[in-house]
Amino acid sequence: DPKQDSLSFHGKTAFYDVKNSTLKIGGVPHIQSADAWIYPSTGDVLIKPGGVMDTIRNAKIVANITNKNHVINRATVAVKGKKEYSGKGFYEYNIADKNQEIAFNHIEGMPVGKGKRSKKKMVTRAKGEVQEIDNFYIDRKTKFQGTISLDAESVNLFFDGFAQFDSPLLPRKKWFAVKSEGDKENLVISYDAPKSIQGVPLSTGLFISKETARVYPNIMMTASKRDRAILDVKGAFKYDH
Repeated sequence: DPKQDSLSFHGKTAFYDVKNSTLKIGGVPHIQSADAWIYPSTGDVLIKPGGVMDTIRNAKIVANITNKNHVINRATVAVKGKKEYSGKGFYEYNIADKNQEIAFNHIEGMPVGKGKRSKKKMVTRAKGEVQEIDNFYIDRKTKFQGTISLDAESVNLFFDGFAQFDSPLLPRKKWFAVKSEGDKENLVISYDAPKSIQGVPLSTGLFISKETARVYPNIMMTASKRDRAILDVKGAFKYDH
């Protein structure tokens, strides 16, 4: 099929069924599609009539083939050609003693950008959702709920949702909006003017109470309209033990 862009791969054995027009290939180490290596768990690949490759299950995806930034396990993959594939799978995101996975339900490797298809660069991108009930941590003391995106050209994932600090020193914890890249090995999340899930502006810094004239710290919390900000902080946060 010319739409498959001359897809090719190696195998150790092959059985061609003339009656059913199928080709069963064994001992396939990996298949390159777009910017990724796709590893069939059994090494078996089935080519159906018309050159259509059967869905590969329980595979491993490594993207991209140059930097090997990301590994997606237990993937279900539809290889559409040399430059395009799609699927879903699980991304390991372990933090300290927490063994976690992100379910990427939308994984696509394809040519991106402007111009002719033959000249476009190929990129793997994936997206998944985590909910509050998942109790998901993006670092040792920061919970997250929302959308997590992957771009194989970057070592970092992208977080678009709400985070919450897990600290006994913060009795009134708020979920605050985040929209930033983050490296789980050294997570630094940038912020400017975050809001709560309800859309209420949240503040971080030092404030002076109008009632008591005492200075108090505020960390991703709603500031009283009567209190005055002495030091209103914006920038980035990271965990410091």
